Amino acid sequence: MTAAKITSPKTYPADNFNFTVTTPGHYTITLSFNYSSDYNVTITTTGDPSSSSSANPSTPIGVIRSVVTTHIPQYISHATYYVSSGPLLLTIELDVNALTVPAEVVNRTPWEDFLNWLARFGAAFPTWVKLIYLVLGLQFTLVGYTWIGFENRTREKNVPGSAFDFGNKVYLWSEVAQKFFLTTFLIIIVLMGGQFIGLSMLNVMFLLPVNMLSLWDLFVLCFAGGMVIIAYITKLILRKTLDWEPTFEEN
Repeated sequence: MTAAKITSPKTYPADNFNFTVTTPGHYTITLSFNYSSDYNVTITTTGDPSSSSSANPSTPIGVIRSVVTTHIPQYISHATYYVSSGPLLLTIELDVNALTVPAEVVNRTPWEDFLNWLARFGAAFPTWVKLIYLVLGLQFTLVGYTWIGFENRTREKNVPGSAFDFGNKVYLWSEVAQKFFLTTFLIIIVLMGGQFIGLSMLNVMFLLPVNMLSLWDLFVLCFAGGMVIIAYITKLILRKTLDWEPTFEEN
């Protein structure tokens, strides 16, 4: 009875019982009732809806009528038994489960969901790969901006009104992106392959395994190669389908 106790009544006989359970488990409660005239026995269960209870009444005389009503929002259920007269032996089988705390629903904006996905996606890449993409990305952006601006000013100077339009600039930036992804892919292959060859040579020379952080990552390699293919296909579509490739005059 350490996990459950009858909190009331303090004296017997009585017409009101409170049975309190603090530990999940299966409980069997047998109550005996007796009255000279008709009476009602009401069982009220309060708690988490995942818990359940059932009552098996039996009496040698009288009529038993069970009326059960359930109120899920309040987690309260009632069962009422009417006895015309005489004794009633009521056995209650009670299954108590741990209180289920509903998960907190967090409302996020689409922008917050995108940032959360971006953070989880970026966590899949090692730090050295992120540094390669960051450094080369800044470098290619600066060089691409300078190159496109120079070509645009040269065209405008030689032939007034022949500056790059929007489509021409999109194509040139796609060319910069393709070279960027191709360069990063080649650098990643060289670093991964170079480390593998170097470690293999050291193992052969010293006849002992050399413990070093492995740079080999198939996911990173496939991602880098996939970005090269996507950049090339995008550039091909802009050139063949949309005809956004500008023409350059040779001096």
